[in-house]
Order: sequence, then structure tokens, then C-alpha cells
Amino acid sequence: MSDKFLFQNAKIKSLETKLLSSQNVQRLLDCSSVNDAKKTLLEFGFGAGLTMDNSVDAVFEQEEQSAVNILKEMNVDGALDSFLLECDYLNLKVLLKSRALSDKGD
Repeated sequence: MSDKFLFQNAKIKSLETKLLSSQNVQRLLDCSSVNDAKKTLLEFGFGAGLTMDNSVDAVFEQEEQSAVNILKEMNVDGALDSFLLECDYLNLKVLLKSRALSDKGD
């Protein structure tokens, strides 16, 4: 197993601690307004560097951009290119997997 893979796996595992737990999701659902939900998301550490002046959409856009940056950083020899495409990456991923497994199906 290559050292790059071990590092990437460890980095992803460390990021799993930032995922929303069921209690955190319930807390978001219990918010009475969008501003309360935004405040809660910022408390959870989402949207690093953003403030209450930003919209909820900006918080999610920031998190999406962070995830894309991590994928780009870990993209060795184009192995993760299918995850970085903006349009129809799921079908492309299936095609790449099929080709990699030498599957002759549709």
C-alpha cells in the first residue's frame, strides 16, 4: 500500500469528525428561523471564515468548495477526475469503473 493512499485515508478519516451527527441535524431542524440555522451551522464549524452577514447558501458553497479542494489535492494521476466533473459525474464514474473492471456490459 502506498504512503500516499495511507495519508489520504487518514486525512479523510480525520475529516469525518466534522460530519453532522443525527443530534446536530435534529438541532438544525428545531431552529425556528433561517438565521438560527445559519448560526447553528457556523457553531458546528461549517463555512469557515464566513460570518452571520453571509447567506446560508454561502455557508454550503464554502463547504462544497472545501471538499472540491481536498479532492483536487488528493487527485493523483487523474484518479479522482470523475468526482471533479460538474455535470453527470455519476454516469462517468460508472463507465470508468466498468472499464477498470473490464466489464463488457452496457
